[in-house]
Amino acid sequence: MVEDTQLTRRGFRAVGRYLASECSERERLQIEEWINSSPESRQTFDELREIWMLSGGRSGEWNSWRSLPSLRKKLGEVAVDVDRTNQMEIFLYKIVPTKASEGSLPGRLLQIAAVMMVLIGAAYIGLYLREVAKRYSAVSQERAALHETISTKSGQRVTISFEDGTRILLNSASSLRYANVPSGRREFHLTGEAYFEVVHSNRRPLIVRTSDAVIRDVGTKFNIAAWPGDGQTQVAVTDGKVLLTPNGQLNARPTTITGGEYSVVRKGRIAVEPTYTDVGDKIAWIRGELIFHNERIRNVFRQLQWNYGIKCYATQPSIYSRTLTATFTSHQTRQDIIRIIALALRISYKASNDSVLFSTRNPL
Repeated sequence: MVEDTQLTRRGFRAVGRYLASECSERERLQIEEWINSSPESRQTFDELREIWMLSGGRSGEWNSWRSLPSLRKKLGEVAVDVDRTNQMEIFLYKIVPTKASEGSLPGRLLQIAAVMMVLIGAAYIGLYLREVAKRYSAVSQERAALHETISTKSGQRVTISFEDGTRILLNSASSLRYANVPSGRREFHLTGEAYFEVVHSNRRPLIVRTSDAVIRDVGTKFNIAAWPGDGQTQVAVTDGKVLLTPNGQLNARPTTITGGEYSVVRKGRIAVEPTYTDVGDKIAWIRGELIFHNERIRNVFRQLQWNYGIKCYATQPSIYSRTLTATFTSHQTRQDIIRIIALALRISYKASNDSVLFSTRNPL
């Protein structure tokens, strides 16, 4: 499905299903392995996710026609090289069928062109952005500024500190993109999980965008979990408050989440209203812990892959619907964690390198 950083047409459809949480377990694992295989793959995935969001972000089908106006605006902000444009057009003709049923080719061509121009043109635009910024005024420079992207691997965590005192802790297998302009707008794009300690500014509010929602600080400390393929964004506030708006309701009045509350956005709406909970459990990863309370094994397996790089599989589908209550710490080895799960569920396992296969046969 995926080869290096380039995607086949089948791969495009699979990524669409992944972003819409409509993919199979096998597809999810394949795509996540590809995303984490290299910085180039992660960059390609981030670009695809942006296209998907521009096209509506509600299903596994690509609607690049809807994203075309936004794409044109983006491309219109940079200088266009004629030779490079011709190369892109030649590439497009190679991937788009020259024959189609009457009336179907123009729309299909524009849809694929919109996607491929972003994928091919993104690197090209990045090369020219620095030069273009010099020609603009201070305001234009801020708009065209290069974006910084910080990514972590499984088991790796990073702390990012800013001049205004704001601090962000980025969890494992996560990615954070933001404009590298100290005095500019504080806007972040998050994939994965991060904890924010924000020094509030009415003049420069801090905004975090995920595939599901927009979160705006109102002087606070909060955690956001928006794992790829999870189909939801979880927000837990430890202090202060934030304003939460689902991507499907951007014109609606935002929902306020205050200290000690937790909320979830799923499928373009608030799936879990702000509720008081033990938010300490939601940020346990900062202490090197994973805490599960009656959690479905499917979700446990995902967390183990994201946080420890352990890829877990099950020979029987029924295993995925079981639940687990447990606490894992950074002092425990992978072998300890795997054995605890097997004992708790009364199942067996076979481990090989970073993969584990669980089975109901011959339980421990």
